[in-house]
Amino acid sequence: MVNYTERMLETWQDGVVLDVHEEMMLLTLNIVMKTLFDQDIQGSAATSIANALNVSMNWVEHQETVNVMAALSEK
Repeated sequence: MVNYTERMLETWQDGVVLDVHEEMMLLTLNIVMKTLFDQDIQGSAATSIANALNVSMNWVEHQETVNVMAALSEK
């Protein structure tokens, strides 16, 4: 984890505004991919995987909302 964090911090430059949420998500993704699959991902591969995960999470959130609304309408 420290290696991935240091690698990320090396790309940061003083005065540059960053999307900290995106940076932390990519850091987490890199750590998870290495831990679970022994894979180092960077650049466009990391972005593609992150986008796929976002789509998947949005779908799950939508399904949960649909299920809650259906359960509420049954009462």
